[in-house]
Amino acid sequence: MIGSRRFKLPDRIAARIALTILLALLATQSINLLLFLAFRPPPPQAFSGHWLTDRVKEAAQAVFSAPPAARSARVAALNDQPWLSFDWSPTPRLMGTGGGPPFEVMQALLAKALQGQAQVIEFGIAQPRFPMSLFRRARPMLVPNENAERSLDPAAAEVEWVPGFFRIAIQGNDGTWLEVRAHGQGEGWRPLISLALWLLLAGFVVAGLSLWAARALIRPLRRLAEGATQFSTNLASPAVEVGGPSEVRLIGQTFNEMQARLRRFVEHRTHMLAAISHDLRTPLTRLRLRADFVIDVEQRRKMLDDIAEMELMLADTLAFAADEANGEAYRWIDLAALIASLCDDMIDLGHDVSYRGPHRMAFSCQPLAMRRALANLIGNAVTHGGNARVRVHDRDRAIEIVIEDDGPGIPPDQLDQVFQPFYRLEVSRNRRTGGSGLGLAVVRTIIRAHGGEVSLRNADRGGLIASVLLPAVAEDRERRRVS
Repeated sequence: MIGSRRFKLPDRIAARIALTILLALLATQSINLLLFLAFRPPPPQAFSGHWLTDRVKEAAQAVFSAPPAARSARVAALNDQPWLSFDWSPTPRLMGTGGGPPFEVMQALLAKALQGQAQVIEFGIAQPRFPMSLFRRARPMLVPNENAERSLDPAAAEVEWVPGFFRIAIQGNDGTWLEVRAHGQGEGWRPLISLALWLLLAGFVVAGLSLWAARALIRPLRRLAEGATQFSTNLASPAVEVGGPSEVRLIGQTFNEMQARLRRFVEHRTHMLAAISHDLRTPLTRLRLRADFVIDVEQRRKMLDDIAEMELMLADTLAFAADEANGEAYRWIDLAALIASLCDDMIDLGHDVSYRGPHRMAFSCQPLAMRRALANLIGNAVTHGGNARVRVHDRDRAIEIVIEDDGPGIPPDQLDQVFQPFYRLEVSRNRRTGGSGLGLAVVRTIIRAHGGEVSLRNADRGGLIASVLLPAVAEDRERRRVS
């Protein structure tokens, strides 16, 4: 049914941004309209000058004619009546004077009406909530209702009526004061403060809704960025969830296709290397059998050494390709315990190896690959430097592993070249001295697959320093704190 169709968001990013801005503006204007209707001030009141004079005169006579002990009761009775409020006190509390012709005329009328009954009469403004010009431009609301028949001609307005934001102070013959004001005066800034608080609350609501809409808009982009970050360290990561506007969906689909092609390429390369290795092992086996028939002992030994070197190079090549394929699953391990166990293994073999670092350190990685990389670095330090000093530093955003030896070091121009596959410092191809040249290449591949970096530098006092920097995500840091 047509009526049951769900609302569908626009398919383009520009349209969604425009819709978000439009909805925010509509929400803001709607809230402003509701606040205006809720806090709309009443029309300005106006009192008939003749009525006000008579009413104030009667009240003054009633209060000042009573004994001081009974005046509070008289004032309370007067306050039960509408339109005007009264207050009796020994000292005046009138704030503000003046106000133009209406107040000057009223002060003169009251002075005449209370002649002989009052010493001082003050007529002034009491914190008006409306400008005086408003009474000249707008039609005021006359109170009481019986004065509605009086003239409202603007030319005679200042004489016929008085704005409702006045205060009258009358000093009786005994020195006490009677204060008169219109109902509703004295609120001061409270209405404006309430309005400001509501506007502030409305601003928070609109800002919260806008933030929610913006996050919903960029959520597909965040998923895409997280998927790209995960893929950069793990080729076996799952495909990115495709969603959002059409442009983002197209990027996600293209990224997933690229990820699939790269995965197929690595798998094809690994299978090809495995096939080549398998095919080469057969002739190598035949060469080994034929070498046994060589009469010259020295020549036979050299041939067998070459065959063994070729077999080990093939094994290292397969291991290098398998590491780049990233087939091992990630899981949480105690990285500090792993490094300490590698050092203990070297110590058991009689090597000079020391470890300094934390006792526990949770880290998510491929355990076998990480063990192989760190074992390679520690083994190189022992083989070429004679010893290994391993230090682990738990930074806030990274884990630093430093492996230092006292060997001859590496020429500065070759510090980065040694990470290239099959690159060896020795001129000879003897594995007993220089290896196949794949060890450090495998180390860099593994460390970079975990989002880290490995580097070499020569120590100032001699020796080589290998530094491994592994990123610690927020979950890693939280697990390390718990542990």
